Amino acid sequence: FIHCIVSAIVEEGEEQEALDQGWCPSNIWYNQDTNFVKDNKIIWYQSRQTRLDLSKHIETKAERKSWRKIAKSNVTIEVTKNPCFEKLYKIYLNYVSNKNFSSTLSHKEFVEAYSSGNDTFILYDDLAFSVTEKVGQSLLAHQFCWDYADPTLGLGRFSTYKEISLAKDLGLKYLYLGPSYERHAKYKSSFPGFEFWTGREWCTDEKKYFYLLKQDGNINWIEDLVNSYDPYFKRFSV
Repeated sequence: FIHCIVSAIVEEGEEQEALDQGWCPSNIWYNQDTNFVKDNKIIWYQSRQTRLDLSKHIETKAERKSWRKIAKSNVTIEVTKNPCFEKLYKIYLNYVSNKNFSSTLSHKEFVEAYSSGNDTFILYDDLAFSVTEKVGQSLLAHQFCWDYADPTLGLGRFSTYKEISLAKDLGLKYLYLGPSYERHAKYKSSFPGFEFWTGREWCTDEKKYFYLLKQDGNINWIEDLVNSYDPYFKRFSV
């Protein structure tokens, strides 16, 4: 078994080409104390990325219903590059608590992660926020957090609708939804224009996507991972 950390540096102007080949940027790497990170602010990595082709996106009945619900709730939506990080961090802590995550960013780590880039924040009062970034001809949805105080609002799904709207307003071609593993990522395929990166190409076959998500949950040991190679190669004609 050979384990490789697949990463790259992308030249200015080549960002969309890199995105189209399954790469995605991050300012957090495996070890922040390495010379690789010190010399390169942004590291690009490979994963099972998902995105929406906005030319194929059609507003659905569910989307219109979600917009009406948020409008009736009187939740104020603000798009800004200069948020109050104290407020965001409080939302983040509530989010981590609700999700029962095993690790939490310190206030310093949180601010450093989200204040040093070219991010655009979508704020939903004191309830939730999205972190997005325009890269090439795409909008990348890096992070979404909310406090789950009122789950009936459905802010998680609505945030994607809002990101779609923002990307279209900016005249962009794609909205990137981030790496997608295990069954909780299944909802991403419900948005029109959905496609995922197979490691070789962008694929729109939902059945193949569901197969991969299901297989993720069955991999507990190195042997399981190795045994998953051949079925993957056959299914995706690699």
